[in-house]
Amino acid sequence: MIDSLLDLSHLDPLEQDYLEVLSDLVERYESQEYPIPPVSDAEMLRHLVEARGATQAQVAREAGIVESTLSAVLSGKRKLSRSHIGKLSRYFSVSPAVFSF
Repeated sequence: MIDSLLDLSHLDPLEQDYLEVLSDLVERYESQEYPIPPVSDAEMLRHLVEARGATQAQVAREAGIVESTLSAVLSGKRKLSRSHIGKLSRYFSVSPAVFSF
């Protein structure tokens, strides 16, 4: 039903309300029945680096973070600071919240 509503080029107000309620119900159900476990800084950073197809050195240089810091985060020896999170979120064009677990 959600897909068929999304396929419509224009929704009237009742259809829009129905889509919003239905989406909220599906989201609530999925979050209760299939919760997504939080990921570590290292896992998230590794994923973002791989998704971009970059090297650790490239990310460090272009984000303005010392490469040894990224290496320590990726090996689980260090957590990201707020400054690092800000730089990485700008570099990867993601919300800083992706690093909040």
